[in-house]
Amino acid sequence: MRTSTPRSRTAVRAGALVAAASIALAAAPAVASTPDSSTLVAPKGSGSVISAWDGAFDYPGLDAAFLVGATDEHTLTIEVPGKKPEKYFKTRVATVHIDLTWEGGSSNDMDLYVFDADGNEVASSAEAATEGESVTIPVTGPVVYTVEVDNWLSAPGTAYSATATLTVTQDPLACAKKGKKGKKGKKGKKKGKGC
Repeated sequence: MRTSTPRSRTAVRAGALVAAASIALAAAPAVASTPDSSTLVAPKGSGSVISAWDGAFDYPGLDAAFLVGATDEHTLTIEVPGKKPEKYFKTRVATVHIDLTWEGGSSNDMDLYVFDADGNEVASSAEAATEGESVTIPVTGPVVYTVEVDNWLSAPGTAYSATATLTVTQDPLACAKKGKKGKKGKKGKKKGKGC
């Protein structure tokens, strides 16, 4: 298990350099997942959308992934309908949940990291003796993430599967506004413009 502290993708972790030196020449380069990218478009109302990808590591991990290329990357883009995202999120709450599982259960170990477009870590899951990793991130606007799967301690050839689920909950009270009085003097309700 690697300790999980916020880092940038370009941060230097000298402690792993010694461990990586012996395998650096034999390691494969970083590769993309299959597919290498996906886009989730938020629903207009409440609901969820899902994307999935997979990959495999043909080389061992030693928590030297960032040095020797024992990583897979997936570009995850989240979009919202309409031309004004800030208006969309006035009446909705959204999260993206990323789930990672792999072959061999807890006898293998991979870690999950999510970075924003500037390379800053926004979420991570790096537990030991588990059968998967997962993170949940609040979504407040359109965003592009790099989802990184690191091979911490898995046998060569170990395959993994990952999913990203974008869940949107719309506030029905925020969407309703008072309408004009009807013929019987009762006020009706009509849908708000932002919903």
